[in-house]
Amino acid sequence: MKAKIRVAAGVTAVAIAAGSTAVMVGASNQKYENDYTIENVLSDYMYFTSGNLNAPTHIVGAVAVGGSATLNSWGDAQISPTYIANIVSYSGFASSPWVGDLWDNNVYYDTINGEIPEDEASLPSGFKRNADYIDFATAMTQIQKQSDAIAQSATKIETVTVKDLGWLQLNYITIDVAQYDTNSFEIPYEIYAQADVINFIDSTNADFGADDFAKDGYRISITGVNGNPIIINYQGGSVTSSTDAAT
Repeated sequence: MKAKIRVAAGVTAVAIAAGSTAVMVGASNQKYENDYTIENVLSDYMYFTSGNLNAPTHIVGAVAVGGSATLNSWGDAQISPTYIANIVSYSGFASSPWVGDLWDNNVYYDTINGEIPEDEASLPSGFKRNADYIDFATAMTQIQKQSDAIAQSATKIETVTVKDLGWLQLNYITIDVAQYDTNSFEIPYEIYAQADVINFIDSTNADFGADDFAKDGYRISITGVNGNPIIINYQGGSVTSSTDAAT
């Protein structure tokens, strides 16, 4: 097994049943080898959702999707197999491995556009049918328990402020980590839905950035999602995932 560097989760967690008599030469019976924890799934996957994923932007790394996925391109530098229950469409996969021998080029799936391909020869190298690679029922139960424990110790953030940029007004949720003794924060969905920006700052460190955010393991729990979409916007693109909870 290839050595992997596991990182603490610091950022920004029902396969389609179908039967077939076709012989799948490339089929795999591999299973996800790590425990279903937030730290593991966010180390292995850029996006991990039991629902659907619509990601028109480029994704660096693997994804795990328990529903249908519509993707642009992904897989660069992925260190674990991608798993998608139903691949709807995608533009490309892994043009730049980047990570040398750690790169994993496997893409496991159940169906493509709702059907089981009779021949995988037309698919990119590494695509293999493996409907049971991730047990999302077990995964989400365990992740939910961990999320609940995190949320119980989290500081609730319920303030949205308006920032006037002159040509634009944006609703900000600003979290100054220097003011808190915790690295876990809860944002109720009704507050999250009002915000345009979630901004982490450290009023004692002008150079505070993404590296500090990840190293210190800051976490956001968005509670009360109730199946509403979680939308992440960046660099002119957006990613939408519909889930029951998000951490």
